[in-house]
Amino acid sequence: MRLFGCTALAACVTGCGVLAAPADVPDELPDARLGPFRKLDELEADPAPFVEIDYAAELGGPAVLATGSRFELYFHATLDAGGAPALRLAAGDGATAFGEDEVILEPEDEIGLVDPAAIRTWTGDDLLFYAAATGDWIRLARREEAGFVPGGAPVLERGRGPAIGAPSLLELDDELLLYFERGDLIELAVSADGGATWAERGPVLFPDEGWDAGGVGDPSAILYTSPLGRRSVRLYYTGRSLDDPPVAGIGVAASFDGAGDFDRLVGNPLFDGDRDEQAPAALDVGGATVLYFSQSSAGGRPAIAAAVAPGDVRF
Repeated sequence: MRLFGCTALAACVTGCGVLAAPADVPDELPDARLGPFRKLDELEADPAPFVEIDYAAELGGPAVLATGSRFELYFHATLDAGGAPALRLAAGDGATAFGEDEVILEPEDEIGLVDPAAIRTWTGDDLLFYAAATGDWIRLARREEAGFVPGGAPVLERGRGPAIGAPSLLELDDELLLYFERGDLIELAVSADGGATWAERGPVLFPDEGWDAGGVGDPSAILYTSPLGRRSVRLYYTGRSLDDPPVAGIGVAASFDGAGDFDRLVGNPLFDGDRDEQAPAALDVGGATVLYFSQSSAGGRPAIAAAVAPGDVRF
């Protein structure tokens, strides 16, 4: 849940980190910068993890919007056990340094708000998508001088189907692509009028055999262009196993047009799962990919951390 903007950031890149494409990936989808990911340490991120509110009962759903030299980290948090989560924002001047956070949207009619996703469109509008904690709808807020102002009717509604949530936005060829989870699948909706109306296109990623057989969700889409100019959409996601309780992990799939079925790429899951990593938010930073995600801290509290690929990039 998830982000997207453009930025230029100074990073020390000492290698290209290209992995060999598996034989069953059609048309050899580009796979540079797919890993292995290295979690940032305390010398690069102070504090590490990036967000850890001692008194938070729930904390997660990170998203990052990068515009020029400004970085904004969005997330949801519940300060009291049993309370309704609100959306919060922490801003900074780098991908690994954020200031004090503040509440930007309170619960609506006692319904908690989760999984923010921010995007700055080519027209300069800042849009914030978010979901109801109940799984009933996804809404849109626009940034104005006074802050983010929610719109009217929901962008998408659950209807009689499974719960929806975890929006992720991407602007591609004059269209807005909205990836979201519905039940155990990841689906796509498209807008050709700047987010005023949406057409649902159906599922783009299904559960697979193995580590993510129990379900997929929490999409985070970014546009990747290879050194040869080949463009593809990369979809980072949370996968869950069929174990009881399920084991969560983070994977990545890709598609050339962003609208057809996505093909899983190498190295899934991206982490060994020792901290319950999930809910990724990917950011293209110069010659590297920074991946923000929810995890448990060393003390067992909910936290937000980050990793980078290629692993030899230092901030």
